[in-house]
Amino acid sequence: MTIQIATFLLAVCAALTSAITEGIKKMTNVTKPTLVAAIVAVVVGALVPAGYYLVKHIAFTSADAVYLVGLVILTWLSATCGYDQVKNLLSQFIKA
Repeated sequence: MTIQIATFLLAVCAALTSAITEGIKKMTNVTKPTLVAAIVAVVVGALVPAGYYLVKHIAFTSADAVYLVGLVILTWLSATCGYDQVKNLLSQFIKA
């Protein structure tokens, strides 16, 4: 996997994780949104790269397993510092 593909998959995972987490938060009364974001990030971070490998018929090697774990961790980190913090920051700039 090249760095371009890894970056693209990370961007896709981050966007999907944010959208799915916000959808879950709006549909249900979530008391721990960070936990929901973490769970969604792990699931999306594992499924998106695996799906990409299946669609592109790429052989799965041990190095790709390391990339997959790295993408899951990076997706989780981007999800936990995601939409809520950006929304709060923008609202503070608008009020100021």
